[in-house]
Amino acid sequence: MPRKDKLYPLAESYHGTEEKQINLPSLGNMSNRIMAQYIGEFRPPKKGEWYLSGSQIEAYQCCSDSFTTSYHIARIVLTRKIETIEIVKVLDNGRTR
Repeated sequence: MPRKDKLYPLAESYHGTEEKQINLPSLGNMSNRIMAQYIGEFRPPKKGEWYLSGSQIEAYQCCSDSFTTSYHIARIVLTRKIETIEIVKVLDNGRTR
């Protein structure tokens, strides 16, 4: 089952059809920064909505309103990479823990 605190990759390339809906500027070549987030709903997706599926969970965009099977509904989010900083405490004799 998907988790709300986790992000999932898109199974298909993102074409930016939701740029206005999520208030994003034109994304250009930033498709690797676009992910899907589970919103907590489980129902048949509507046309244009994103849903999560698969043994290795990925997001898919619903192509029609004729889906009758329920899926975990997702939303598209833009991510930003932040540098990781490692902090090491130096103890006596130069050993670290």
